[in-house]
Amino acid sequence: MEERVIIRSEVSNVIKRISRTILIIGWAISILIGVLCGLIVIATAGIWGIFGKMPLIAAVAILCGGLEGTVISSFLRYAYGKSEMTVTNKRVYGKAMFGKRVDIPLDSVSAVGTSAFLKGISVASSSGRLTFTAIANNNEIHNVISRLLLERQSWSRSNQPAVMKQGASQNNADELKKYKELLDGGVITREEFDAKKKQLLNL
Repeated sequence: MEERVIIRSEVSNVIKRISRTILIIGWAISILIGVLCGLIVIATAGIWGIFGKMPLIAAVAILCGGLEGTVISSFLRYAYGKSEMTVTNKRVYGKAMFGKRVDIPLDSVSAVGTSAFLKGISVASSSGRLTFTAIANNNEIHNVISRLLLERQSWSRSNQPAVMKQGASQNNADELKKYKELLDGGVITREEFDAKKKQLLNL
């Protein structure tokens, strides 16, 4: 069967919005701390504080808080903002958290779930659980994978009796062959063979 793409992920701006908010909050808090430090210096050191220590302490506080916000924001974008996934009729592949490349055969997928936080979707397989984040259409992808799993499950159920029946028929044919050999060898009578034949063939 030829592989065909069913659905591809669309990029969500949730990580950008969160990282931008953290960046703004980080800088705002750092500026507030800088201003408070400056006021403390003015209150305790007087005029000298205005021209001496205040600018230095305020600048250090602003820089530290701003850098912290920048680092957290950058980490969020790197760790959670690189996910992408493609679902085909044979596999799920793409990049999970931290840009980790993955390729999962559809037959090994056992469960799928979504999370509202960071617009995530997780795929469980025999090798573990993988999480994809910042997927704008995570609910649509969840529905597609769930449908594929249900189709696979119903196909297995519908084909299982046929396989079992085929195995049983083969066993009956082998056993009937043995009884025919016993009949030809004179070990059993024609009546015994016919009775066994009816039993094996459900006649």
